[in-house]
Amino acid sequence: MKIYIDAIIPFLKILNWINISIEQQKNQKKSLTYKKYL
Repeated sequence: MKIYIDAIIPFLKILNWINISIEQQKNQKKSLTYKKYL
């Protein structure tokens, strides 16, 4: 069980990092569209 947890933690960290980068890209797109409206 311990090995399973040790294997899944880096996987969760990678998923979290992907989510963060996707959110940042969305926010960048939003700010770009806001700039277009201004």
